[in-house]
Amino acid sequence: MTSSSAYDAKNSPERLRQRIVNPAYCMPGLKTPRIVISNQYGPGPALKPALVSLARTLALFDLQLVKRVQKFHQKPSSSMDETRKVEVLRLLEDCNDVRQQWRDIDSGKCQFSELYMTNDLLVPIWKEGLRIIKEVIGSKKVSSEQSNKRNVFAGILLDYESQAGRLQEQMVHAAGQGLFDPVFLNPIQERWLRLDETIDLHYRLCNHDADEEFSFRRQSPTW
Repeated sequence: MTSSSAYDAKNSPERLRQRIVNPAYCMPGLKTPRIVISNQYGPGPALKPALVSLARTLALFDLQLVKRVQKFHQKPSSSMDETRKVEVLRLLEDCNDVRQQWRDIDSGKCQFSELYMTNDLLVPIWKEGLRIIKEVIGSKKVSSEQSNKRNVFAGILLDYESQAGRLQEQMVHAAGQGLFDPVFLNPIQERWLRLDETIDLHYRLCNHDADEEFSFRRQSPTW
């Protein structure tokens, strides 16, 4: 049985960071990532060709959140406690794995795995990415720089809202052809619920600051 000290050493922030900066940890064949999107890992079969368009739309959306998390945490905060550091470094490792698998899929080296559409392991990345956005758009306008940052992040969120609309169209199209397996629904819904919360916050803030004659309404569907 592995001792707690051995486990802690293996999963320390230093070891996790080493995995992120060392390319060997991301080379196919050396390890199976926690988040599987390509069929070169795991027992799951390749996704049916008719569902690839939906998977690509979802993956491009996932990548937006992956990049948001990576950009925000590229400089670790000194104020984080050890537990939070481990959590963030694990998220960054997952982000690296997802981007590497996407590059392999996009280059034709491999295909989407059916596991990608049925698991919800990307939800923590969505939660963190949208937490970052909520923190910015919910902050007070204490300076012009902060106000500009809020505007930039509001624009990012509106782009996410547009992508949500495109994803819904793909889902409806797949369902109309009898291709949308019910097991695909929950992982997408878990992502979408987090997005819903953030979009709703944005519109509440917009309407709070707007004149009485004007109101803002979200365009994307809700769950």
